[in-house]
Amino acid sequence: MGGGMNHRRLVGIDLGIATAHTVRVLDGEGTVVAKRKAWPTAASLGEAERTALAGCPEGTGWRW
Repeated sequence: MGGGMNHRRLVGIDLGIATAHTVRVLDGEGTVVAKRKAWPTAASLGEAERTALAGCPEGTGWRW
């Protein structure tokens, strides 16, 4: 891709019913860049978002 940085992230969340959610973050090349657990709270899911966006340019956000 022209040797530039690829800041695309794919976040997968396996929703647990009675347990924490399993979160995996992949970069644009499909490499796992983070693994974590998240609880169904704004604080916990916000931390998963910050983890996913770590290293991306300022202003990068979610696209639904």
